Formats: sequence, C-alpha cells, structure tokens
Amino acid sequence: AFCEALGGRSLLFLGDSTMRQVSVAVMNAVHWGMWNTSSCPNTPGCQHASGCQQQLSLGLSDTLIGVGLGAGNRGSRWVELVNRSHAPPDIVVISAGPHIRQHFQVVLDQVVNEHRTLFPEVKLVWQTSPGAGCATSPLEAPPDAAFWAQGPSYNWAQFPEFDAAARTRFGHPSSARANRFLLDVSPLALRADAHPASRGDVPGDCLHACLPGPVDRLVPRTLLHLLLHDAL
Repeated sequence: AFCEALGGRSLLFLGDSTMRQVSVAVMNAVHWGMWNTSSCPNTPGCQHASGCQQQLSLGLSDTLIGVGLGAGNRGSRWVELVNRSHAPPDIVVISAGPHIRQHFQVVLDQVVNEHRTLFPEVKLVWQTSPGAGCATSPLEAPPDAAFWAQGPSYNWAQFPEFDAAARTRFGHPSSARANRFLLDVSPLALRADAHPASRGDVPGDCLHACLPGPVDRLVPRTLLHLLLHDAL
C-alpha cells in the first residue's frame, strides 16, 4: 500500500539523528515488504515490483536553518539539501528540536517562509517530536515536570511546546492548501522505556530510539495514513 500511495514520487527526509532513525524505519519497512509492492500499473516512474526504497532519501540538518541554536549545528540548511537533490523532491519530511534550545518559533517561521517562496509546489511535512526521557516501562501519561525532575532532560521538556507551535503552522486545516502537513508521532512520548539507556544499552542516551521498536511500528503506518487520507 505504501508504494502505491507514494506512486512515482520522491520523498526526502531532513533533520537530525532522530530523523535518521525515522527514515531508516520507513526504508526498512519498504525494503522488507511490510506493504504490498506487487505492481503500480500506468504510473510513470513507478518501480514497485522490488519496493520503492529507491524513491526515499535522507539529508542531515540539525536546525534546518543553518544556525547554531544551543547544541550542535551539523549538516546543511534544508533549502540547500532540497536544491542538491538530483530532481526536486515531491515530498519533504522535516523535523527539528533536540538541537534547539532557543528561538524555535524563528525556525518554524523561516522554514514556512522559505517553503512559500522557494518550493511552494513541494509537499512539506513537519514531524512532531519522537519523544525523550528514560523509564523502565511505558508511561501512562505524557512526561510532566515531575518526570523531567528525575534526571538530566536537556531541552526535552520543551518538546510539547515545540510540537504545539508546529501544529499551528502545519496542522491547521488551511495548511494543506499551502502544501504543508503534520506527521504526528506524539504517542512515542509514552514509550520512554524504548530508549537505549532505559535498557542499559547506551548509558545516558534517553533520546534516540531502540530499533527495532515503537518507531518501526508507528511512524511508517502514520506516514502511510497521511499519504492515503490527507491529500499528500
């Protein structure tokens, strides 16, 4: 279903190392045949008999706008990565947050303005935060102040605020008319038990996801739903 929904279009993931994990989850799901990829008749450029992973790519951009905002600024500006593509991508999935300690609204505003002026025909999808924090079991409610007080949290407590701001620019009903969409993966915030330090694998890493894990289960299906039901 995923490759059929994607058609002959290309999809570019842009963001930090957490976005790299998301892209790997989607690419693996396609490569290992999570969805039927048998055929796509009469669709130019479509090669679904062996999957459509060749239509997916990844670029690194910690803050998206090429400005250090608190913790690292690896990679290039998102607009540069789009321009470097062999052909303009049809869909771009972006996210930022772990490397931003201040001026998150500035990032959102700049991304939206650049999209409007440079790539209005590209469908731009903002992915919400994949969650952070460590626990020995799934949480019954999203992390609160008491949860973050238990240990180092960097800027993770700001993620819900970041996500709320992103929803106003990408999740509003009118956003789709401007080719802006929201990929909401907020349920991952409940899986604080699915980070490496929660299982003793990588001490101190309560940000990245254990793979395979909840990211593999949720993100590809949520993206597929967006492709099928939200005019993406």
